[in-house]
Amino acid sequence: MAVPPIQRSPKAAAAGPTSEVRFPWLLDAVLGLLIVAALPLAIVAIPNTVSIVADLLPSDIDRIGLMRAHGLALPAMLLAVPLAAVALRRMKVAHVLVGGLALLAVADAAGGYAGSAFLVGVLRVLHGVGAGLLVPATLVAAWERPRWVRALWTGMLARSLVSAQALALWPLAGVRSWRITLQPYPMLTGIALALAAGYFLLWLVRGEQATPKPRAKEGNRLLLAAVPAAVIAFVAISTAQENWDSGLVVIVAGLAIAAMLALASIGSTEGRTWAYVMVAIGTVVLPTVAQVTYV
Repeated sequence: MAVPPIQRSPKAAAAGPTSEVRFPWLLDAVLGLLIVAALPLAIVAIPNTVSIVADLLPSDIDRIGLMRAHGLALPAMLLAVPLAAVALRRMKVAHVLVGGLALLAVADAAGGYAGSAFLVGVLRVLHGVGAGLLVPATLVAAWERPRWVRALWTGMLARSLVSAQALALWPLAGVRSWRITLQPYPMLTGIALALAAGYFLLWLVRGEQATPKPRAKEGNRLLLAAVPAAVIAFVAISTAQENWDSGLVVIVAGLAIAAMLALASIGSTEGRTWAYVMVAIGTVVLPTVAQVTYV
């Protein structure tokens, strides 16, 4: 007797054998370890610490230019974060995570060979872009997982921001080369990159998830955030290059804070309070803690 062929339902055919969640606890554990390793690496790229090792700089290098170039990580990160957040609406988060950590790894590896202000500037921009990719990418990855992963992301971001200055200064104690400022934690970068590769493999085994369609309002807000970020980045570079008067810098800083508050005000009602809190933290708490930990 002939057996009729079994017809798979369209949903089953679309899902495929890899769409089932395999070992979700393992994926969560790897992602948690990745968050613990990657977020401090991203935030520690912000402080400009080359002045601490100024005595170790060679005599034939442009010290002022080097210090200015070393500060390019923050403007690069400011620009990268909102643009990466927009890109993550269409790109796979695993790809962005690996890409961001790969940039940090390349910048760390090349940091040992930096010998000019120009090369230092290039490497610091790579650090800033890599960090700018990691912050929103880890958030998106955590958002799709259980609540404890999101809580871990929030806690690690807060701890990394508060201790950024201390983390950046810690490797400089007793160093003999100024290039350590370009590669403060190379081993941790390698560990984070290995964890990202493991997360990527688990993501492949688990099967691709449907990318959520970007909502117009969300995309517009993220792109709008790039405007003040670009202005602040431009001002940060200009003040370093042109030696602006301190009074003018204070005025521009006040305008930047007003722009951030205005941007927070146009968000959704449920997120507006937290946006104000983040502006207050960035304006008051983080600079204060940075001065306290400046040892």
